[in-house]
Amino acid sequence: MDRLSCAIIDDDVEFCDQVVELATDSGFRAKGIHTLGEASRWLDSNFPDLLVVDVGLPDGSGFDLIERLDPDHTPQIVVVSGDYARETQGRAQQFGVSEFLTKPFAPERLERVLGGLREAQQGNLGIVGNSDSIVMLRKDIVRVAPTDLNVLVTGETGTGKDLVARAIHRVSGRRGRFVPVNCGAIPEELLASQLFGHERGSFTGADRRHAGFLEQAAGGTLFLDEIGEMPKRLQVYLLRVIESRSFMRVGGNEEIALDARVVAATHQHVQREQAVLREDLFYRLNEYPIQVPPLRERRGDARLLGLRVIDELNVKYGKRKLPTKSLLRYLAYHAWPGNVRELRSFIHYLYLRSDGDLLSAPDVEQTVPQADQDGLLIPAGWTMRQAEDAMIESALARTRFNKKAAARELGISVRTLHNRLSDKGAE
Repeated sequence: MDRLSCAIIDDDVEFCDQVVELATDSGFRAKGIHTLGEASRWLDSNFPDLLVVDVGLPDGSGFDLIERLDPDHTPQIVVVSGDYARETQGRAQQFGVSEFLTKPFAPERLERVLGGLREAQQGNLGIVGNSDSIVMLRKDIVRVAPTDLNVLVTGETGTGKDLVARAIHRVSGRRGRFVPVNCGAIPEELLASQLFGHERGSFTGADRRHAGFLEQAAGGTLFLDEIGEMPKRLQVYLLRVIESRSFMRVGGNEEIALDARVVAATHQHVQREQAVLREDLFYRLNEYPIQVPPLRERRGDARLLGLRVIDELNVKYGKRKLPTKSLLRYLAYHAWPGNVRELRSFIHYLYLRSDGDLLSAPDVEQTVPQADQDGLLIPAGWTMRQAEDAMIESALARTRFNKKAAARELGISVRTLHNRLSDKGAE
């Protein structure tokens, strides 16, 4: 595996050398550059994974350099400034930089960015797929992970929002725990003490002090799953905690500093979610929104996911089962309303009930309900494209993937059907 590369552009030679040493110790190939002109010439033929650039260079602004970067080879960017200015930080955010550092700064902040890039290179994100939407999702994770921004992850049930939250934590370089909390699974009367902790004697049965999820996540990440299920009364308290960066245990009077990154998730659409979330809390949590696409919008990824699950099961059970082409076709054609969770369950069931080493189409036909022979129900709100895709899937299922017969049933040419399947990544 190639080593990651890093370019440090700063006219402060001593500072530049220190960062080069830090990056080298972290396993990067690092180069120090001291002028805007030299950096521009070097970047014409070199494409670093990370760019650390000072905004105040002797022959121009570091922002000018960032503006001229090749959009097809945009690195992670850390902006450095000798003084804190709100307008400078605001401009840095417009460029989507990973970190804005004011000199002098703790080396750990830069180490967090370096660590995140290493994790991403080693494939430790746990997000399978090569569709455009998943590539962008992985970029979002790497971009936001080293920052302290709160993240709101949205997506349908089963899309893997928890995987995104875990990836953000893993890439962030935070040494504390990842603490997941399902806001809809804990009774309202217990959620406050579970979240904030409680002092001994604060209520009946509280025979000892209890550290809540906020304390348990110190130095790490607090993941609030199904945040829309949190009672409105507790949303008020959570908002105060996020704004003040401190909290008190139930029954206590000691202020405890909040030292955790907050990632929240909901299966509802962001705009509709404002109806179940306090608007002020919504905006606090939505500092960096991430949308996880449903599996039906990334058909090609379904096959990759299926292969990954089969590999995992082979390791778990000590076997070497393989999918047939007919199974891979089915994975790409099926709508997967339950998304990744449904696909995983389906593959696992198919794997366990298959006696041979091949997971084949006949097994699929026996385990999966066939399309309705009399018609197809199209959910309200679907686009024409989604409806047409559903009709294609239904016809292929009825004809057992006979494209000529499916095209005849749909009233289109086989070539048109091939083109549509290619567009979906299911060919």
